Amino acid sequence: MIRAIAIKELRETIGLAALALVALAYYVHNLIDKAGGERVPFVLDDYFPMLALVQWLLAIGLGLRQSAWERIRGTYPFLLHRPASPTAIFVAKFATGLVQVQAVAAVPIVWYGVWASTPNTHPSPFEWSMTESAWSVWLSLPVAYLSAFLSGLRPARWWGTRLLPGVAGSMLFLFISMAIQSWPITLAASLALSAILMSLIFYVAKTSDFG
Repeated sequence: MIRAIAIKELRETIGLAALALVALAYYVHNLIDKAGGERVPFVLDDYFPMLALVQWLLAIGLGLRQSAWERIRGTYPFLLHRPASPTAIFVAKFATGLVQVQAVAAVPIVWYGVWASTPNTHPSPFEWSMTESAWSVWLSLPVAYLSAFLSGLRPARWWGTRLLPGVAGSMLFLFISMAIQSWPITLAASLALSAILMSLIFYVAKTSDFG
């Protein structure tokens, strides 16, 4: 049953993940084509802002798609009455969404990094430590994803109030990915916030009337 739910989630969301991957691949390809001069991969080029924007949009989009869409279609009663616990069902949804977000987000970082580390591809020095800011964004993505999921799940008459967790989560995502200069601290903050958000999601799922 859990496998069936994961396949369902993947089938319904893979198009959005593929679109984000194409956008990131196109952008990295353009950066490689424009290499040279004073551009330094991951440091003195405009890779970081676009990376964060597209990855954030993917995390928010998948989180809302996997939660609000079920409520809009009225499929939660059917889903939650399957022969599996609600906790297991939501964990399957989380796992499917987060794997897609993290996998898509990692591809452009690795691709651009491998290209930058290859000799004779550009005139600038390069060390893998220069990718730390990009990986900080990657580590922080679960916060954006789970906050969007919570926004889509929680009951509220107005979308303005329903989206408050997503807005707050996006602000926390920006802070821990850009303001914190140490990836171990970024990782710890992301894990702690993700645990809090998952607890809130399970609470809302337990106390909400989806009928």
